[in-house]
Amino acid sequence: MRHHGRNAHRNGTRASSSSFRRIGSLLVGGYAQQYYLPREAGKTLVERVRGFDRFAPAIFPTPHPSWRSVGWRKRNPWFDAELLPILRASIRSQLDPT
Repeated sequence: MRHHGRNAHRNGTRASSSSFRRIGSLLVGGYAQQYYLPREAGKTLVERVRGFDRFAPAIFPTPHPSWRSVGWRKRNPWFDAELLPILRASIRSQLDPT
């Protein structure tokens, strides 16, 4: 049985820290955001994702990338226009620091 979550490293299911470089954290979906972000981050998914600049570049809260989030992205065009370019630039700078 494979275990996930906070204690997964104890079961050997996570890669060792020497095999990757920490770029930051993506908090994908409302449940992850509610668990890891402080309550002041917002009550709704929109509030938490909209306030991404308070946590970036260490943490990027994002909606879950399911087919149901297509409507969410249409109702929140700032996500593609504001958050995604900053997230992409952050990842790019971490992967190619030169």
